[in-house]
Amino acid sequence: MLLPSGRFVAGDIPSSYGIPLDEPPAVRWSNNPPRIASIDAFWIDVAEVTVGAYQACVDAGACTPASCPE
Repeated sequence: MLLPSGRFVAGDIPSSYGIPLDEPPAVRWSNNPPRIASIDAFWIDVAEVTVGAYQACVDAGACTPASCPE
């Protein structure tokens, strides 16, 4: 499935982390503050594939072996 490019809010708006709400946002959201992010379009599988199922596909010659660059 193709996921289109676009903008979205990334990060977290915590409801409560035990930090008083009168603290500035930089303190309240110091780990992962909300921000506008954008991504390019990309393809993603709709269903998960197990290692065994992928290996069977490779063995059948329908898929290329997975590689992990150094």
